[in-house]
Amino acid sequence: MDIKDIKGVQIAENYDAQSLESVIARAHAGNTLLFIGAGFLLGSQNQTGTPIPLAKDLSKAICKLGGVEEDEDLAYSADYYLKYNDPEELIGLLRRVFTILSTKEHHQSISCVDWRRVYTTNYDNCYELAAGVTGKVISPITIDDNPAQNFRRRDICIHINGAIQLLDEYTLDGSFKLT
Repeated sequence: MDIKDIKGVQIAENYDAQSLESVIARAHAGNTLLFIGAGFLLGSQNQTGTPIPLAKDLSKAICKLGGVEEDEDLAYSADYYLKYNDPEELIGLLRRVFTILSTKEHHQSISCVDWRRVYTTNYDNCYELAAGVTGKVISPITIDDNPAQNFRRRDICIHINGAIQLLDEYTLDGSFKLT
């Protein structure tokens, strides 16, 4: 596969083109793992039309929702909120912030690859949505799902900290890790 054939990929002049082409060819061979972090979201659009918050900003939003003094410790803010407030309001906030409505070409270029497995620390549905645009149906799973049932599946995205698509009052205090 020629790297120039991949839409949305730009090569900086200081990259070793041969090494980059080798990595891309290996990814397209179907035996490569993909790990996605917060940077993958860049350019995506959520329900609120605002940038996807990092942990400290999410913590402040949760404090504001609960009517308490702002704190940047997400685990503390989430625990405090849930102790004294309605979890459904927090679920609503999380859904508005982490439900992605649109993606960009670079998301789709990455998502159309036949990855052996995809892991993400993100809560959002950006990868699944981008893959859907390319014709792939990807199911979100979490660490609560049985690995034996998903061992051979390639059409999944493992959300290490929880998946917004699976968020409810039970997963909020379980597989959805607000840390």
